Amino acid sequence: MRRTSTIVALFAVCTLAVSSDGQAQQRRPSGLRVMHREAKPAFQQPAPTMTGPSWAIAGGVASGDGAYDLGIGVGANARWNRSDWPVTIRGDVYFAHHSGDVGGGLGGFDVSLNLFGVLGNVEYSFPTENALKPYVFGGVGLFYANIDIDYNGLLDDSDYDSSTDLGFNAGGGVLFTPRFGVEIRLMDAGGFTTIPVLAVFRF
Repeated sequence: MRRTSTIVALFAVCTLAVSSDGQAQQRRPSGLRVMHREAKPAFQQPAPTMTGPSWAIAGGVASGDGAYDLGIGVGANARWNRSDWPVTIRGDVYFAHHSGDVGGGLGGFDVSLNLFGVLGNVEYSFPTENALKPYVFGGVGLFYANIDIDYNGLLDDSDYDSSTDLGFNAGGGVLFTPRFGVEIRLMDAGGFTTIPVLAVFRF
């Protein structure tokens, strides 16, 4: 009888120990899950975003050089902006027509120049609190020029020439409204120097 009571007592003690250990194991994952829910995620920087292209067209006058008089200049550009860059990437196309004449004792030369340019620029806009938004830009490009020469004298004659050259431009502008402004630049295209002053319309 004592032996039976002892076996029953040992069985009860073992059962209580196993039950307590199982309950403890069940409580540990629950506690870990609570701690995991309460942990705050680390701060992450927002990913940079790229906007564009935004477009603009321009038109105005361009100073001449040498025998070439004041001409007409037109252009267009596309702009891309990245949120973490201080400057805007800008691609420009440009066209200008200039004419002029060179006098001589037995006649003169009439000359005309057509200039085409494709340029890559960077643009920086100054932060301001008012409606006027000034900016500066500059870059390099490739220019194609064709020249017509007509000789007016005892013997009429004509000639034609063309060239492709590297060049650069630098300038600045101001926006009077978000869509309208004026810009001026100094441009050198293979030795031909001109200063276009253009009205700009952005859209």
